[in-house]
Amino acid sequence: MPYIRVIPRDLFNESKLLKCLGQVVLAIETGKAPQGMGYEQLEDTGFEVVQTPSTGSLWCPNIVFTYGHETLALCTAYNSRDAYPLYVETDTGEELRVLNDDGTFAETFLEFLKTLPIEG
Repeated sequence: MPYIRVIPRDLFNESKLLKCLGQVVLAIETGKAPQGMGYEQLEDTGFEVVQTPSTGSLWCPNIVFTYGHETLALCTAYNSRDAYPLYVETDTGEELRVLNDDGTFAETFLEFLKTLPIEG
């Protein structure tokens, strides 16, 4: 469901989401992401940005990130001033930081990936 956008606030929020997702895609494409991590763009119609009403977080449902056969729910924190405010939501609803402020993968995210099965 679309959300009502307000400029300039939402331009900054959505651009930060796309910046973060671009950083992850670049790491995957250049072999700097954890082995087994991938992505797929479901539609070639641009980027669909959705806001989760309960948390305010933004995510892009037509770009799916995976680790092995597991789907990774990646989102950004709304109105964050962090350089890369990207989080992964775990099955228990916990949000773990994906990227450090320099754009590298956060240790908490790398540890989380170790808990997931790499093969289905």
